[in-house]
Amino acid sequence: MFQRKSGMSLGCFHFPYSHSSAKGAGRRFVSGAAIGMAATALAGVFLWTAGATQAAQISAGTLKFQINRHTGVYRIQSQTPAMSFQGSVGGPVSAVKTASGKDRIGAYQRMAFQWKQKGVALRASVRLYLHKPVTLFSLRFLRPVGHPRIAFPDFRSESHLMHVFSYANDCFAPPQFQAGPSDTPWLLFDEHLNAAVISPASHFLVTAMRGNGTTQIAVELHPEIPVVPANYRIRSLMVMTHGINAAWNLWGHALTSLTGKTRPSNDADVALSSLGYWTDNGCGYFFHTHPKWSYSRTILNEIKYLHEQNIPVRYLQLDGWWLVRHTNTEDVKTVVVGKKGYKPNPTFFPKGLKAFQKELGLPLVVWWADVGTAIGQKLRNWNSFAAYLESRGAVTFEHDFLCDRYSIAHFGRHLNRGDAFFGNMAKGMAAHHQTIQYCMPLPSELMESSKYSNVTTSRVSDDFFIHLRWREFLFNSRLARSVGLWPWADACLSTSRYGILLQTLSGGMVGFGDLRGQQDRAHIMPAVRADGVIVKPDVPLVPTGQSYLNAIQHPRRPIIARTHTEQHGVRTVYIFAFDGTDAAHVPFYRKGKPGPVAQGYMPNRWSSYYVSKQPYSKVIAGYHRTVRFSPDRMGLHGVVYVYNYFTHQIVKVPSGGRFVGRLGKQRASFYVCAATTPSGIAFLGDLQNY
Repeated sequence: MFQRKSGMSLGCFHFPYSHSSAKGAGRRFVSGAAIGMAATALAGVFLWTAGATQAAQISAGTLKFQINRHTGVYRIQSQTPAMSFQGSVGGPVSAVKTASGKDRIGAYQRMAFQWKQKGVALRASVRLYLHKPVTLFSLRFLRPVGHPRIAFPDFRSESHLMHVFSYANDCFAPPQFQAGPSDTPWLLFDEHLNAAVISPASHFLVTAMRGNGTTQIAVELHPEIPVVPANYRIRSLMVMTHGINAAWNLWGHALTSLTGKTRPSNDADVALSSLGYWTDNGCGYFFHTHPKWSYSRTILNEIKYLHEQNIPVRYLQLDGWWLVRHTNTEDVKTVVVGKKGYKPNPTFFPKGLKAFQKELGLPLVVWWADVGTAIGQKLRNWNSFAAYLESRGAVTFEHDFLCDRYSIAHFGRHLNRGDAFFGNMAKGMAAHHQTIQYCMPLPSELMESSKYSNVTTSRVSDDFFIHLRWREFLFNSRLARSVGLWPWADACLSTSRYGILLQTLSGGMVGFGDLRGQQDRAHIMPAVRADGVIVKPDVPLVPTGQSYLNAIQHPRRPIIARTHTEQHGVRTVYIFAFDGTDAAHVPFYRKGKPGPVAQGYMPNRWSSYYVSKQPYSKVIAGYHRTVRFSPDRMGLHGVVYVYNYFTHQIVKVPSGGRFVGRLGKQRASFYVCAATTPSGIAFLGDLQNY
């Protein structure tokens, strides 16, 4: 149903504090009171007192930054919404200078100052932007030094004010309602959905958050860096505004503006614009062939069969099976790596990959996992690999196991190693017209993608895209959208109608991987036109701000996510609601092995390789089924019509009213929402499409 488009008062600083609960219960915002002009530190809480000559300040828009020259206490304050953060450099500052300027983010007011901390000479600057509630912090080490573990900004105090959300420093960047060192970025918010986002803004692989989001919020170089060279600079970015998604959008666009990334359109390459057939983990032909045919013949016949069934597949994904391996297993360690980093399996491609692609007649998305040193940091190796892929009809390069690459290559211990790896990969692939997809990234690696315009997509949830992955997928889609990526759900079977639907609503790739004859065309075709072009929204589907708050206060309420299209000034909103079952609550067991494989590792249901010892009905018992949302909070004003796509029911919501419904039989519902135009008509779109 998408419409396709190609000084005297005192005030103490209020800071987030958490009770011992990791879920963040009891945290909320309380704004700072009027800010005085000078500061002293008292019992861990900084109080501002009179003395204008001691303070230096700048302001821009709704933001103000102050620092006390004698004590080094500093504060960043937002007037609307009212919130403030405070810290100290631990002593007097000098060489305080203010100036105005303009960079890629926009016009700003700037303050710079110097000080010594732990005997280290430092210079910092703060930029407040005139037309956006954005702050850019910078810390420069003026002399070479052994890593002194100095952070700036370094906000500290205690209060029971905020909720905290971050992405864990682990594969696929798991979303969590807590924060810790190296988890990044951090979101802080209150019951009124006032929000702040803070993160590193440069050297993402070696710059880390410090603290817990409650008693400390700080940005520093990674603790494993041994020596910091002279004039080395780290940056961090902070936004403060009303609305959680507004904060994420501001933060993300400021970040990609700063790095210079061109944010890709939702049809930037054939894999983003068109329907694909996948052979990924969980798909029918992942390390598996038709019993009568070779691997290449299995795939060629499958594509031919799909076209005969009028399923307009427009590209093919080759997963790890296409490479030579020591043994024919999915373990990445069995890949035989050549000096150039590639070696297709001659058994599967007896005439070579080029001949296979020519007979196929479709472009390729090609899987790779450089967890060793085959390609490494050298640009010439990436150029060679990219030239090979281009000559074999590849258009998108998928790099898997990135979290393992980070640890194996010790990116966190070397200032430039990670930049060289990701930068040369992007440069080499771009030179040969290859877009890049990240898979199994850390949150810092997702942020690293904000530097490269040809990194267009990323996997944002674990293997097997089923119901237990939806929560992770949607919260991680929020990070992907922010840093200029289109989220990829992972391939699913077309028997999963909601799987295809969520892929479509993500604005990213749509792909399936059924065995021959098991495709469900009725589930696939609503996602695409007859020519295979995906009919998709303008932006990725992400949770509403209220869903963040509900996850803490009412965790058994449905999660509600939204996206939209906008054409000729008419907005249509698409709502997906589901029970939000947390995969971490479901243990699964490998047959014949004692103990759970992993919490929430859900099997691909078309093989009986894994079994659950806990009835799923127990896991979902007690989840609420009532769906509530206000269309006016989603940019729809006046009378709004809400159409339930699967039940075909239409509900009229009066101006300023709230929609109330219930989840469907599969604990999910999909709604299309449209406001009436001046002519009294609400445009819901094409009924044959999602």
